[in-house]
Amino acid sequence: MTTTTTLGEEERQQQQQQQDTTTVSTMTTTTTRSTRSTGEASSSKSAGDAHCCPGDYPIFYPMANRGDYTYASAKPLFLNVLSEAFDAPSVKKRLKKASVPKQALARWADFMASCYMQDSRKFHSFGHIMKLCQDSEPLVKVAVLFHDVAYFQVDNNPPPNSSRFLEDVLTLDEAEKREHIYRVVGSGCNHPGVLTCLKIFSIKLGQKLDPTIGLNEFASALIASRLLMEEEAVTLDMVAEICAVIEGTIPFRTNQWTERLHSNLLEANEEFKMGRTEEELEDTIRSVVNLANRDVGDFGEKDALLFLDGTWDLLVENNPRIWREGERCPVQVYRSGLQKTHGFLSTVQTKLIFSKFRDTPSQAHFDLLSSSAAKNVEVSRIYSGMKFVLCLIAEALEIVHKKASQVDPENCKKEVVSVGDTSDDLERAKKKRKVEDGGGAEGLARSPRSLGLSRLLSFHRTIKHGGMDEVLTILAKHLMESFGGNVEKIEWLISNLKEEANPQPYKGFTRERALAILNRCPQNVVENVKRVFSL
Repeated sequence: MTTTTTLGEEERQQQQQQQDTTTVSTMTTTTTRSTRSTGEASSSKSAGDAHCCPGDYPIFYPMANRGDYTYASAKPLFLNVLSEAFDAPSVKKRLKKASVPKQALARWADFMASCYMQDSRKFHSFGHIMKLCQDSEPLVKVAVLFHDVAYFQVDNNPPPNSSRFLEDVLTLDEAEKREHIYRVVGSGCNHPGVLTCLKIFSIKLGQKLDPTIGLNEFASALIASRLLMEEEAVTLDMVAEICAVIEGTIPFRTNQWTERLHSNLLEANEEFKMGRTEEELEDTIRSVVNLANRDVGDFGEKDALLFLDGTWDLLVENNPRIWREGERCPVQVYRSGLQKTHGFLSTVQTKLIFSKFRDTPSQAHFDLLSSSAAKNVEVSRIYSGMKFVLCLIAEALEIVHKKASQVDPENCKKEVVSVGDTSDDLERAKKKRKVEDGGGAEGLARSPRSLGLSRLLSFHRTIKHGGMDEVLTILAKHLMESFGGNVEKIEWLISNLKEEANPQPYKGFTRERALAILNRCPQNVVENVKRVFSL
């Protein structure tokens, strides 16, 4: 990416980069609790490393603000994390040489910045990566930096400058090109890093992969293995561990995957003569599980506002027209995104969100995370469903009146409903999370229902996602008040109307169906939508 700046701007950028580097240096060397669930420290880790040992992991961490960094300012921060990871005693003693050349680290950092700083990344971006790097073990940090470099359905392409790592292993299936279905081919499969990656992921030649079942993670691990092994200092057993951590971030699987991955790692260790002990490999899987749980940690938040914060970033990331067009985005596109989000939250099995390997995490901690996930999913399903209903009403009004809607947030504030100023609720929740042991992972979770859906609807998202979302938030609060706060009736309306709309944005409906939709809704809500959307 090329940028044009004045001399003064360049100086300011350099100063900001120096300041950012200092910030991340402090952030990534913070030492946290490092005990197993038994209270004993892991003997396999070096005392000089900043890390958490396997066990009940403190899942939630402070993170850099999303959107505060550019490609130019993010690159030195990636470099700083890489340098600290490869300088850690536990990593240095495994290298073939004394160190990894600084030029190699700089190339890797440049590649990472080119992936994570793309405009398409709204959740799987710089902030998410730095959040996961915080307090991770050194080699796990390296895996974190690579684990989301490939994100086909969001970026709509393989990662920048990655073709030489992927083209002889993955080929696009022409018959299923639109769905980003790739097939594993054999021409590049004699590379030791590739062979290790295939073993770790249990992937066979000719197998088809799509983004929902491991393509992104496999491609990210392929890139990591080949890029890292360009340097003689990096050993194959280190690459295998990094690939295992990345494999563990494939979400929403039964917990049998942890034992399968352990078995694959044992086989790779024997087949490629890596020389790792069984205890070391078990500790690797514990590290994998800890990172996997942190990667989906938003589901286990104690405050539903924090979960919704990430959910809405994903909504925007997966529906690029929303962030590209802002308030000019057609209402049916927003409705489609909300409908898909509601569909996911209605079907996701909350018991499959978090993972467990033997004693990691403890059963009590695992149950707590799963319980928090169930509560967060429940309230977020209703929240997204209400906004879906409002978009559907606006879409139906457009069809009936043969007129495009125009969003007017100020009109909504003045004419529809008075809402208390609680826009700082999210920041207060984040600060509370920081105070409570990095999120109080072992603390008691509050029920999202105890937060009150009304409170969630009082939080305006004007800065982050613009006027459309603010309008929907205020209207949804009014919708809830129209039903007297009866959540069961609201859910019935959502379910009833969902049957009327195709999830695809341009699969419209007839005028008769539009009228039927409007007749099913509270008429005062319909009138409010009509006025606010200028219909």
